[in-house]
Amino acid sequence: MRTYIKVDAKLRKDLMSIFTMSRMGVWKALNGLTSSEKSSQVRQYALANGGRYVREDFMPTCRTRETEGEIIQEFAGGITVIVDTKASTAVIKRGKFILDSFDQVTLDMWSNILRMAQAYADGQEEIPN
Repeated sequence: MRTYIKVDAKLRKDLMSIFTMSRMGVWKALNGLTSSEKSSQVRQYALANGGRYVREDFMPTCRTRETEGEIIQEFAGGITVIVDTKASTAVIKRGKFILDSFDQVTLDMWSNILRMAQAYADGQEEIPN
């Protein structure tokens, strides 16, 4: 189950401008993938200005395996999500290159992290340099 705050294009641009954030930064805040004070302010502002919570089903296309203390999910294109279950952290990698990392990972966040990994694997999200 994926949970996020849905906003229209105008509100997304306003959020980027008001909070001086990139499109990806706003996306991460709205999807609950970041827990900073600024991200919290983005979510509050979005909800106060027409954004709404949405829950949707999502099934990633990946191979999942578990080792002691880790869950490893492998997607197409060499994209991998590694969740450290003891530290509650996660990374999205392509080969040895870390595309993104997350702290204090919750179950809702994990679903959104998998959605981001799937977008990388499907070529819907640009892989950072």
